Amino acid sequence: MKNKLISGFLVVGCILPITLAGAWKQTDKASAESTYKRVGTVLESELKENKNRIVAEGRDIEVSQREVNIRCELSKYSENAVSQEEAVKELVEEKALYEEAVKHGFQISDAELDKEMEELKEVVKASENSEEIQEMLYAFEDEDAYWEYVRERNLIKGTILAYQQSLQEQYCNKNSVKLETDVQEKEWEEYMDQVVEKAVDKQEVELKIE
Repeated sequence: MKNKLISGFLVVGCILPITLAGAWKQTDKASAESTYKRVGTVLESELKENKNRIVAEGRDIEVSQREVNIRCELSKYSENAVSQEEAVKELVEEKALYEEAVKHGFQISDAELDKEMEELKEVVKASENSEEIQEMLYAFEDEDAYWEYVRERNLIKGTILAYQQSLQEQYCNKNSVKLETDVQEKEWEEYMDQVVEKAVDKQEVELKIE
């Protein structure tokens, strides 16, 4: 099957940097800078950690303790903090769905991803709170480490998003619906839950949490 090049996923697919750029609203600039600096410290500390124990493993996926730690720590600055167990579950589902997307022909090329990352950097520089975001980047010994992390997150999120949009289109056509009511939305969400569950089942995931 010919791979599909996914263009324009930047606006809705780059979850992490957009979250950092706008989700943590602070009452004043000093408070905002302090928050971003703490976030940067968390990311920098985890990304440079050499010990990276695998806590869940499937046929095609692995979830590391480092990924779990980052997910848990960053969630503390959002409205929905997650536990270690919840983070493992989220990452397993995310990676399983990503593998399904790739198997169905959804893949972002390196050239496309490079282009989107350059555009994202410009968006961050031009944002109203760019100075606060810089506080986060200053926590890194090497800023490239941060952008590599963002690149990986965008690859996964963008691919999954395109796959979900394709599934939604197929679902609507098959069932002759437009997802205009709460009932239709709920039925679609239940359908996607089944898709995710099947994707995870295929991986036959083994938990290795001590």
